[in-house]
Amino acid sequence: MPDNHIVLLPRDKYWEWVQATRDYSIAFEVSVTPYPENAGEHANGELTVTVVDAPYGYPQQGSIRDYFAANYSKAQLDMIESATRTL
Repeated sequence: MPDNHIVLLPRDKYWEWVQATRDYSIAFEVSVTPYPENAGEHANGELTVTVVDAPYGYPQQGSIRDYFAANYSKAQLDMIESATRTL
């Protein structure tokens, strides 16, 4: 994994998502955030954002992929699709 990497988790049930990704985050020394703008600013210099894309996970942004394309086009997205809003 690249050193310049952050994980974007849905705000709904955030701490459950944090717990679910804890081992990965520790093993690869990545930061996690529930805020797309934080991940985007972190990634604006062509960094990787792993996005847990859950239904209605980012209601203010709509399609999170489109949000990044429009606002942080240099970010490299690693999309993880989730069929449900929660774990």
